[in-house]
Order: sequence, then structure tokens, then C-alpha cells
Amino acid sequence: MKTLKIFIARLILIVFAASIFIPPVFSGENVEVFFNKEKVFVGDFFEMKLKVELPKDSYISAKQNISFNNFDIENININHISHNPNIYEMIFKLAAYKTGELVLEPEPVFYINPDGTNNLFFTPRAIFNIESVIKDSQKGIKDIKPPSKLSLEPFYFILMILLLLIIGALVFLIYKDISNKSQKEIPLDPKTAALNALDELYKSDMKEIDLRIFYYRMSEILREYISYKYNFNAMEMTTTEFFKAIEKILPQSININEVKQYLNVFNLARYAAFSPDNNENEKNYIFTKMLLEKL
Repeated sequence: MKTLKIFIARLILIVFAASIFIPPVFSGENVEVFFNKEKVFVGDFFEMKLKVELPKDSYISAKQNISFNNFDIENININHISHNPNIYEMIFKLAAYKTGELVLEPEPVFYINPDGTNNLFFTPRAIFNIESVIKDSQKGIKDIKPPSKLSLEPFYFILMILLLLIIGALVFLIYKDISNKSQKEIPLDPKTAALNALDELYKSDMKEIDLRIFYYRMSEILREYISYKYNFNAMEMTTTEFFKAIEKILPQSININEVKQYLNVFNLARYAAFSPDNNENEKNYIFTKMLLEKL
């Protein structure tokens, strides 16, 4: 009986140690999880990679409010790996800001079904033993010897101060210039860029712009976004080919007959002697905006 108790106690210790030092790979509801490190130090970045298979035509929302206690999230990358099966990859870049045994608690990740409703799955629960980079905590930091006194002539002393001020001013100007450039060059995500371009086009003076050019640009904005999002060259397609291509990716909430009629109006406005009125222009602008938001 005593031997059995010792065996059980050892088994519990082995399982507990494995849960600390070997990050688990979680599998459930078509979710796979991988960690790129088994040993983590405080402040050390490591990656948690989620590979999830969603229902057909579902997609992960870019607006995720995810936070982990005890861990900082440097960034989250979301990649669409394949359409059939519908697989997404999420890569979390994490760092722990204190030592000890820390728990990575499950957090919900939201995705959108083809009918527009929300759904979710959870990140895995994992335990990490975060170590300190200082191995021997018994040894304190040795006293630093005071520097030797330097005897400088007043002229050289003033010259050094001026040089330091000049260097400081240059560093400040370079930093300010880099900060201004980085603020100006923050790229927009493709959907936001497309919606902004569409708004600017619609707000332009319709009296000064040819309606054919207006409809051509509106079609171009939509096709460029779809080409980027779904990896096919929509710009080179005829209207019939374009309709067949997007028919497969349209959410169920969008009426396919309305899309067909909408594309037909574009053809008429761009190539035939057809001049839509303001109400028709506004209706087609709103429909284009809706397609950009839902695709």
C-alpha cells in the first residue's frame, strides 16, 4: 500500500512538471495550437500559433479585444491559409512581465458566420514557468569604483558642453523627423483604404466628373479589393466572369439577383448611352459600400 502511494505521488509530480515545462498542444473544435518555445525568460518574446478550421465562408473578425493576464501582446497576425477547407492562422507574439508560474488563461476569438451572426472559439489554457535571467540571486551587485577626477582646462570643458548640446539637438531633430514619417506612413488595411477611396469618389463634384468615369472608378475600387482579398485577378475579368467568381464568396445575407442587376447597371453606365440619375448613383454607391464591408 505504501509503495502504491509513492508511485501515485511520483506520477502526479511528473504530470505537473510536464504541464509546466512542455506547453500543451490543444485540439478541440478544429483548433490546433503550437508554441515556439518550451523555456521562457521574463521579457522574452515567444509565439503562440493557432490554426483553426472555420465553417465554409466564415471569417475571423479583424477587431479582436484579446488580453492575457500576466502577459503582454506585442502583436497579432491573422492569415487566411485556404478556402476549402476554410483555414485561418493566428500568431500571437507574447511576453511575460514577471517571473514565476504564470497561467495563460483561455480568451475568446470571434469570427463571423456567412449569415452575419457572430461565433467564437477559445485560445488554450497553458502554464509557463517564467525564469529570471539572473541565475544567482544570493550575490549582490558589487560597488562601482568612483571614476578618477579629470583635470580639464576651462576652454576644453566649454567645448565639450557645446559638442554635447549640438549632438543632443541633432539626435532630437532626427528622432522628430523619424516620428513624423512613421506617423504619416502608417498603412491602412485594404478594406479601410477601399472604403475611404469610395467615399472620396462619391463626395467629389458630380457635375464636374463624367458618369462613366465615376462608375468605372467605383467598379475599379471594388475589383481591386476583391483581387487582394481573394487572390484572383478581378481587374482582367469580364462582367460575366467577375459575377461567377464572386458568386461563390458572397455571404448568404446578400441577394445574388441584386448583385447581378447592380453589375448590369455598371455595364450600361460605363459603355452605353445610359445616364443614371442622382438617386440611382446614390443607390449604387451604397450597394458598393455594402459589398466592401461584407466581403
